[in-house]
Amino acid sequence: MNLRKIDKFQMDDSIRMVLKEDITSEDISTNAIYKKDRLAEISLYSKEEGILAGLDVFKRVFELLDNSVEFTEYKKRWR
Repeated sequence: MNLRKIDKFQMDDSIRMVLKEDITSEDISTNAIYKKDRLAEISLYSKEEGILAGLDVFKRVFELLDNSVEFTEYKKRWR
């Protein structure tokens, strides 16, 4: 899933706008679980067969938050 550069620039503006709005409020639960100086692992699972859209945006959000993020995509067919 490679985005064209122009698409990435356009997407970055939208992502930053949403993050700016969302990050200004503190989430007590998240802050209690995740510490700034610790690594975290995130897994995204589907409970049913279907089409996963927006994975490139999902990945880019985390890249914008931390440019050292590692993203590994595993695909498993249901049948």
